Amino acid sequence: MEKQRDHLSALEKVREVMVGERRRLAGHMADSEMRSTSAAGDLLAIQEQIEAIDRAIADETVQLADI
Repeated sequence: MEKQRDHLSALEKVREVMVGERRRLAGHMADSEMRSTSAAGDLLAIQEQIEAIDRAIADETVQLADI
């Protein structure tokens, strides 16, 4: 059970990092000429990763509830 909590905690930390990256990139895009298709693609990729992490967090939460 402790291992699952550690895994959940790690996922939450990774999510925080990814949200920070998304905010950083969005800030650069808003403040500069970095409004390229490439930057938009990077933003989309980060958002998809956050959503995947959210699904993993939800799964781990269910796993913990079942224990």
